[in-house]
Amino acid sequence: MDNYLHEAALPEPSLGNRLRSRWRGRALSSLGVHEHWNNATDKKYSRNLGKSEGIELVAREIPAGR
Repeated sequence: MDNYLHEAALPEPSLGNRLRSRWRGRALSSLGVHEHWNNATDKKYSRNLGKSEGIELVAREIPAGR
C-alpha cells in the first residue's frame, strides 16, 4: 500500500503505471503529496522540521464535549 501512495504522489508515474481516472479514462499527472512523519510521538512532517516545502501538520484542540 505504501508504494501505491508514493507512486500516486509523483508528478509522473515511475513504475511504468499510468494513473487513470475511472470516470473519464484520462491520464492523471499526480494525486497530491505523500510523506511520513518523523516518529509516532512527535508526528512532524517536513514543514514542521523547518523545510520550505512539503506537508505541515497543524495541531488543533477539540473542545470538551464534542
